[in-house]
Amino acid sequence: MNDLVSIVTSFYGESPFYIRRLYNSITKQSVNWEWIITDDFSGNLETVKELWDISSGDPRVRFIWQKNKREIFRDPSLYSTGQYIFHIDADDDVHPLYLEHCLKWFNRFPQIQCILSASLFENSEGKFERYALLNEENRFRHETYLGRVWRSGFHFQWESIFSNPEDIMRWNDKFIVQTISCSGDILFLPRIYIKYTMRTDSNTSRERTDEEKAAIVRSIDEFTHWYEANKRSAPYDPFFFGIEKYLNGFFEVDWNPDYDSIEYFGPEIEDFNQRKMRDLFPDFKISFNQSIGDQPSARIIDCSGGFFDSPLCNHRNIIVCKADDPQTRSHYENLLGESGKMYKQNLLWDYIWLVSLT
Repeated sequence: MNDLVSIVTSFYGESPFYIRRLYNSITKQSVNWEWIITDDFSGNLETVKELWDISSGDPRVRFIWQKNKREIFRDPSLYSTGQYIFHIDADDDVHPLYLEHCLKWFNRFPQIQCILSASLFENSEGKFERYALLNEENRFRHETYLGRVWRSGFHFQWESIFSNPEDIMRWNDKFIVQTISCSGDILFLPRIYIKYTMRTDSNTSRERTDEEKAAIVRSIDEFTHWYEANKRSAPYDPFFFGIEKYLNGFFEVDWNPDYDSIEYFGPEIEDFNQRKMRDLFPDFKISFNQSIGDQPSARIIDCSGGFFDSPLCNHRNIIVCKADDPQTRSHYENLLGESGKMYKQNLLWDYIWLVSLT
């Protein structure tokens, strides 16, 4: 899997903390990537210096001096050379397997033009606020357009949509995703992939002048008029809604041809959701709550929704539970210890995975 992913971020005066946090997330991605960065004329020399230092020390990072304000914000693909574009905001954080999983699903589903993941929200103090859910009721809300990755080839012709493209100050992620949706389907993925910190000085919460407010309303009206005339009959594929809890265990499964069978043990999964799981993970033979006979390559024991009692298998075991569930964690740590299995423990956001190494 050598496809290049162009990761694009337009900063605007963010502190080195946010810049380094996102850079650290990106360096953990296992795919071939480039990171295109710019500061959108904030005038903050500390921001520019941090971006310049990172790009000078890492050949995969390109700092772009924009010709015009919001140039990369309006068209993230403008300076990209990859086969896929990952447009991520400065105050986001991303799961280390996100892009690897996205490329697998793009390859699996040729009709998919864009992949989204709604997100876990925190405030600027790092305290949990809320989840943005992906479902029929709120799939057109602004915050459900996060984690946007799309197939390269779109250079957004905003001049044909807006009387003044400079009006695009808000909702640009919505404009981008809905424009792409006019030529292909969207795959929604679970909220655990992206974490968003709501800064007090974020673009979303900033107070606007009367002139800016009028420009924002005008851009929304003009885009809505264009979109209603150009949208496809079913640009969003509802087939993948509502399965995020079933993916938690799979985050620690290696995309490895030696993994030919997986047993999933956990709460009962409806037949139609089992079909979705097999579609999303076609490389594996998956069984649900029953042994397949021979020892599987891996057994997932999903306790993310509460304790579930299951024996271990002889090979790889992956136990996932909530971080605030010490009883479940202790139970399976004892089982692993009694069986003589070495294991690692991975903590990501509000989940813990216990993964046996033998």
